[in-house]
Amino acid sequence: ACTITNNDVRPRLTVTKVVVNNDGGTKAISAFPLFVDAGGVTSGAQNSFAAGLHTVSETGQAGYNATISGDCAANGQVTLAPGDAKACTITNNDIRPKLTVTKVVINDDGGSATISAWSLFVDATQVTSGVQNGFAAGSHVVSESGLTGYSATFSGDCNSQGQVSLAPGDVKACTITNNDVRPRLTVTKVVVNDDGGTKVVADFPLFVDTTGVTSGVQNGFAAGLHRVSETGQAGYSLAITGDCDAAGNVTLASGDVKACTLTNNDIRPRLTVVKMVVNNTGGTAVGQAAQLCVD
Repeated sequence: ACTITNNDVRPRLTVTKVVVNNDGGTKAISAFPLFVDAGGVTSGAQNSFAAGLHTVSETGQAGYNATISGDCAANGQVTLAPGDAKACTITNNDIRPKLTVTKVVINDDGGSATISAWSLFVDATQVTSGVQNGFAAGSHVVSESGLTGYSATFSGDCNSQGQVSLAPGDVKACTITNNDVRPRLTVTKVVVNDDGGTKVVADFPLFVDTTGVTSGVQNGFAAGLHRVSETGQAGYSLAITGDCDAAGNVTLASGDVKACTLTNNDIRPRLTVVKMVVNNTGGTAVGQAAQLCVD
């Protein structure tokens, strides 16, 4: 008698993990535990399973997308028949982080600049305000170049120096706000009494446009054209110097720190003495013959 016994061969399945870090990711294979159904398996190791439908899966990591290939379907399912030797690969690729840099301009002190007055950068790469861009994971610095006279503040996901850290899969945003810096102007009064005058600084009230100001005190004004003036005093000449023109006009731009000086000098008095000679009883003297004195 002879007996032929046929025993079904237990199917075998190999699950392999591949990690792609081409956008700054740092995860390794060990960060993604692998499973067939509920049982853990080792990447690249062949294991046997009962014939039938099985599901290959993993414990994923944020910032990585997963694709399943080989003998598995996209959802990880694979059907094993007796004697099968199949293989599935799960590839995890780090997702390129995305960053949006937005420029905001505030003109509340006379400034007139627009967003286009500044160039925006992430590290050395120029970017456009409000446009999302991809960058490798890691630390980056957001910065700008352009118009002066505006203060800059960072907000959003950047710190106060414009630094931002991007991890795989991040979607972050930073805002740079430029606010026009209120110009400052100092008006100084100088009084020169070298010809007997007695007036003092307080006798000459000072103005910027219609606003009274104190000599030597710095004040803020909106950007634009202004006129420095005074309430003058008779007997004193006025000269305007510094950042003002001779008529007292001065143009202030955002961030300017300017100064004008108004100098009042007492005007030397003048005296005219006229000699009259009357010869109506025979005299012959003329004016040149007389000596005139003042004091």
